[in-house]
Amino acid sequence: IEDVFDYHYQLNEEYLTVVIRKPDGEEWEYEIEKEYEDDLGLEFENGLMDDYRSCSNRCIFCFIDQMPPGMRETLYFKDDDTRLSFLQGNYVTLTNLKEADIERIITYKLAPINISVQTMNQKLRCKMLNNRFAGDALKKMRRLYEAGIEMNGQIVLCKGVNDGEELDFSIRELTGYLPHMKSLSVVPAGLTKYRDGLYPLEPFTKEEAADVIRLIHGWQHTCMEQYGTHFVHSSDAWTNGICLWIKSCLRKKAMTDMCNWKTAWGCCACCWMSFGKRLGRRTPCHAACRKKYPLLRGCWRRRLSKSWQRNLCGFIRIVRYRCLGYAMIFSASRLQWLGF
Repeated sequence: IEDVFDYHYQLNEEYLTVVIRKPDGEEWEYEIEKEYEDDLGLEFENGLMDDYRSCSNRCIFCFIDQMPPGMRETLYFKDDDTRLSFLQGNYVTLTNLKEADIERIITYKLAPINISVQTMNQKLRCKMLNNRFAGDALKKMRRLYEAGIEMNGQIVLCKGVNDGEELDFSIRELTGYLPHMKSLSVVPAGLTKYRDGLYPLEPFTKEEAADVIRLIHGWQHTCMEQYGTHFVHSSDAWTNGICLWIKSCLRKKAMTDMCNWKTAWGCCACCWMSFGKRLGRRTPCHAACRKKYPLLRGCWRRRLSKSWQRNLCGFIRIVRYRCLGYAMIFSASRLQWLGF
């Protein structure tokens, strides 16, 4: 048994023989009769029953390299493990994926696999990941496609590196992986003040962010006409400080194929749609709610129309006083549902 997947695979039997070795070396053998899919109730120190695989890249946009000092040790660990992609939704670069790993993914149907693509330009991908094998790793994506494994792609956009024509090229190439590539999200590189000695990256301006969104919308129309899906989506982070997203992202048709909003991008627009469906015409006193819920001040209040502010306040009141069983997490760039 290599890891937890082998364990569960062999566990799917009605009759099992389990050997337990005690601390003194004595072995006890148990014969167990159970339902086919019943678990044994064992808990392991490591959820994978194996060491987590670390990242072999040194990406120019890596957020872990930008972490402040003095945090807990686990925050500095760079994982790049396809098993965590399946279990937890982590994104992987495929650079440390061996042939045996690909065969296991295909055999066990571990899907979807979330892939950090960054660019379909092999030379540029090697540069962005600082790994000379990063370009060849894209061929593994073709193997998964041919095996019918579902995938989700992500492009971390770096200003002056993989944007503009490179982004257009990458989206065009990735449409060739439909329908097994279910979606492609485009997110801006996150930058902190802890970037001493790292690749010089700059944040996108409002105008540049608007250009990215327009390019993505153009591809959405193309993909919908040719494949029946919008396929590529911009993350909520692109909308910071931009007003055009209110009209474009709230279109119901543009949200019908967001199969993986649990990966955090697109949560904002999904929530606005849910507000409209759940609240109907409820419009509680805006002034009173604004005093009670100061989170509506600042960037969110500047960006939302008064009607949406009222609906947002109303939704919070309903959650608190009618106990619908949902909580909301608020940030400057997204809203996300969490069920109790």
